[in-house]
Amino acid sequence: PTKASAWRAAKTLRHAVENENHINRNNTPTVSTLVEQYRAEKMPARVDTRRSYDSWIKLHILPKFGHCALSELQARPVELWLNSLALSPKSKAHIRGLLRTLWEFAMWRGDIPTQRNPIELVTIKNVTKRTRQPRSLTVEEFQKFIQHLDEPFRTMALLCCCLGLRISEALALKWSDVDWLNGRLRVE
Repeated sequence: PTKASAWRAAKTLRHAVENENHINRNNTPTVSTLVEQYRAEKMPARVDTRRSYDSWIKLHILPKFGHCALSELQARPVELWLNSLALSPKSKAHIRGLLRTLWEFAMWRGDIPTQRNPIELVTIKNVTKRTRQPRSLTVEEFQKFIQHLDEPFRTMALLCCCLGLRISEALALKWSDVDWLNGRLRVE
């Protein structure tokens, strides 16, 4: 209602902003230092995940931000940089996710104060849209392809093609999924 009450209400916010500005940037690790610590402590153990994380880090994150203090990574510059990359939206989203993870790791370690992760403000448009239509094989192409497969892969390919199964669904099938009396496949 009054200017004085507004100043009193804003005092805590002003104090938080002033304290944040006084963070010594020399104590904040560089992105390259943080990446090395992340690799040693929290990098996922799954080989494929590690490989893709290492690829994004080596090809995109370290060349651009390796020398920067983590506190210098802010939403707007990161979003502008991601939009300038000649990558698919999904790839940009993977890089954004890895930057967000690095921020979370730095807060977990106590290298920076716990706060809202600025990378959460970065938006990537059309992440869920396909950039290219998937290509389907014609009947003739599938017949040529299947001639080069040995058993049991030939049967698996036929099963996937005829029933519209994904490979993970075909690999998960068990003998109990086949109804031998009625000649049906029961997929649940």
